[in-house]
Order: sequence, then structure tokens, then C-alpha cells
Amino acid sequence: MKSLQIISLLSLLLLLLGSVAPSMQAQPAAGKSEPDQIGPPMLPPIEEELCPGEVHGFQFKVVLPRTPAKGDIIFAFDTTGSMGPVITAAQDNAIRIMNDLNNLISDVWFGVMDLEDYPVHPYGAEENEAYRLRQPLTGDWDAVRSAIDALQANSGSDQPEAYTRALYEAYADPVIGWRENARRLLLLFGDSFAHDYDLNEGIPSPPYMNKGYRWETGYPPSFMDPGRDGAPDTADDLDFQAELAQLANRDTTLLSVVPEPWYDRPTQEELVTYWNFWGSQTGGKAVRLWDAG
Repeated sequence: MKSLQIISLLSLLLLLLGSVAPSMQAQPAAGKSEPDQIGPPMLPPIEEELCPGEVHGFQFKVVLPRTPAKGDIIFAFDTTGSMGPVITAAQDNAIRIMNDLNNLISDVWFGVMDLEDYPVHPYGAEENEAYRLRQPLTGDWDAVRSAIDALQANSGSDQPEAYTRALYEAYADPVIGWRENARRLLLLFGDSFAHDYDLNEGIPSPPYMNKGYRWETGYPPSFMDPGRDGAPDTADDLDFQAELAQLANRDTTLLSVVPEPWYDRPTQEELVTYWNFWGSQTGGKAVRLWDAG
């Protein structure tokens, strides 16, 4: 049985959606200016000279958490065969995140997509689909739960999957329905990595393969994701790092939840390091899917 590091992820989501912790600070004395920043949630030190028996009153200003900005969150699931042992846990935890945020934030919508790989050799199996939008963004929780519950792990062929396509569709598919002025979050559940010419590009100390060596995860001649036409080495091929930049340019934050992979390398720890770096390009990060006792 698997369970994700739910508390840290939920805290991160709240932070990204604009929630802040409450704080308390002393009212400044007459003639003194307000502090430039809200302090931590504790009383600041107060110094006052008093005679025995003298009483001095103080005023405190309580700063309550600001109302979080409205948020739009797309759950993206890798539904290839290697996710079979953990897909139920990923589904359960996505629903838990949705319920928790719904209790804390009044204006948050959710959507659901899943990714597999391209149904062409050597990328994926004949029955694979690279991208499916299961549920556009909505405030209808029942519709979102139904879309999540309907997910099933399918077969696949190679180790990398169509993650780049999911990043691309997160901003290119108009049916998703991002709301104006909403905080955009893409929450990815997956145990692998994308097709790319070099996944070590831009990483100072790559945890997998030596620095200076390309980590080729696609197929020649372009090595990139085949894109919407599904045909390798055509004009719409997708570059992983370029799609991360597109997400960042559109203020869409990538968060990743990484289960234990079915293969030996890269390890879960190495994958978390990679997805942390990739997510950081958009203001996001990665967490592990943990064994639950």
C-alpha cells in the first residue's frame, strides 16, 4: 500500500495558492513606524521600564491569513503499466487533496488528464494514447472524482513516457479552461521521465549519467517527443526543456509526485532530484510517494 507525503504537498499547494500563516505583532509605540514585514507567528520581545506595582497596557495587532487567490489545479496521471501497483494510491490521494483544499479554499477548480505514450514503435503499445483530457477544469467535485476513479493503468513499451506532451497540452489545449487570474497548477503523478534529446540539459550535477554526457531518452533522428501528429521527426516535435519554459511563461507551476519506479535506474531519489529541478523552473517541486507503514 502506498501513500504520498500528503502534508508537505498540501502545505505547498496552499502556499502556491496564496495562503499565509497568521502572525501577531505588537502595535508600534507612538511616533514609530509600522514594521516593513509581517513577523513570524510569535510575540515579539517587549521592553518597558516599570516601577514596582505599576501596570502598563499594550495593544497587539493580529494579522489573519489573507484569503487565497482562486486556484485551478490539473491532476495529470501517468497511466502506463508501471503505475499499476500505485495508481489506486495516486487516485485516492488526489481525491484527498481535492477534498482538503475544498475545505480550506472557497474558489478552487480541478481538472483531470492522463498520459501514456505514442501508439507507434518503439514508443508505446498499439492501444496507448499519448494524452487524454478526462475532465476540464470545473467546480463540480463529483465530476472530478468520477474522472479520477475511471483511470486504469494500461500497457506501455519503453521506459520514458509522453510527459512532454502533457506539459504542452497543459497550456495548448483550450478545452482545459483555465480561468482568468487563477493560480495555475499542474500536479503530475508519475514514475518515469520524458522522451528528450538530453534530459541532463541545464542540470548542474546530474544524478544519473556523468556530467557532460547526454541522457538521450528519445529515438533518432530527433530524440524528442513526437507531438500531436504522433510522427517522430516532424515540425511539431516537442522539446522537454522548451515546454517547461512555456509553462513558466504562462505562470503555470509544475508539481510532481514520484512513486518508486519499476526499473533500477534512475532510482526514486534520483527521479525526485530531476523533477525537483524541472519543477523549480516553474516555481514548483517534487515529493516522493511513500510506503505507508
